[in-house]
Amino acid sequence: MFKNDNTNTRLAYTDSVSISDNAYRALNEGSQPSKDATDPVSVAAKKLIDNVNSDPEFAKQMARDAAFGTDLKMVKVDDIFNLPTSDHTKRWAEFTQGQKEFEAQASGIREQRITIYNDLKSKGASDADIFNGIMQFNKTLPNDYQKMARIDQLTKYF
Repeated sequence: MFKNDNTNTRLAYTDSVSISDNAYRALNEGSQPSKDATDPVSVAAKKLIDNVNSDPEFAKQMARDAAFGTDLKMVKVDDIFNLPTSDHTKRWAEFTQGQKEFEAQASGIREQRITIYNDLKSKGASDADIFNGIMQFNKTLPNDYQKMARIDQLTKYF
């Protein structure tokens, strides 16, 4: 968990959540904050963005990870129990073909991110700007790809 001066920790458990002072005040004043203000994924995404923009070392690592990392196709928990086995020839072929198609698409997208990273780096952009540039690129990716790779959780903030 990242902590800065404008954040209050409200839970003492290991599954703690940090919310902004504004969101906490809104809760206490009886007005309802948006779902994003209390959703743990949204809170974490906003915190990540804040840290990228305020911590140069963190921004450096995140820019590299965003550029050189490989997207993985997420599988829903319910789907894990329904995965085909090699005994189900047709279903297995469809599943593996879908995985291969995603991996090929992810590879091409990774190459584009690396190009963005190298281009912005050569122009003297800060690591925070590079990270933000890659996130802007991610936002232009097809929605179904963003959902499969779960990058939609972050791109909605760019």
